[in-house]
Amino acid sequence: MTTTHAQSTTTPDTEYPRAWRWEEDGLRADGTYVMMDRAPSEYGEQPILVLEIDGESRSVWVNTTALRSKLADELRRRGERNFVVGEPIIVTRGAEKKVSSSDRQYWPFVVRFPDARQSDAADLLGDVPDDGGGDQKDDGDQNDGGIPF
Repeated sequence: MTTTHAQSTTTPDTEYPRAWRWEEDGLRADGTYVMMDRAPSEYGEQPILVLEIDGESRSVWVNTTALRSKLADELRRRGERNFVVGEPIIVTRGAEKKVSSSDRQYWPFVVRFPDARQSDAADLLGDVPDDGGGDQKDDGDQNDGGIPF
């Protein structure tokens, strides 16, 4: 377990940091990454994102597909299995539920990672071969119709 300077305030009867309550604490949980964990809930064990917020460790429940997907997508984009301890993460929940294309209601989430490396053009375009730098001249490839690109 990682040691943090955050005050660890646990809720009665649990060893987990106090949960972030969107209606009481606000729609934006802005903190630094401490760890991911699992905690028991009425629906079985669920992942929690532990952030240090205002000097206190707080648990953000990752019990919706929308939030879980945002976090998983970021790790996949990075090619990593974990976030960096101490990195800023901002989780914002929408004020109102939305309706999906399958007519199900869900809470929308926006998750920002301000210190994460941003995607560059090669990331966005996919597999871009390394041409060794320098300018390329048209090699007369028959596939391009002889048009110099």
